Amino acid sequence: NDQIVRFASDHDLMAVTVPKGRLTLEGLSSLSRMKTPLWTHTFNDPVVAGWLSEVGVDGLYTDTLLPP
Repeated sequence: NDQIVRFASDHDLMAVTVPKGRLTLEGLSSLSRMKTPLWTHTFNDPVVAGWLSEVGVDGLYTDTLLPP
């Protein structure tokens, strides 16, 4: 995650997409402080999708979920 945060801080990015295996609350917090929108993939569980939204993930890729 440090690598992702460093890359985001060194470049003027519109957003960052992080696969679920590399997503951590620490990384999310760092990107949030930098005002870099964070998307993640692939989540198909509506409960997990809701939790991700609550903790600050800006969007996610899914195979099955529809927007609320």
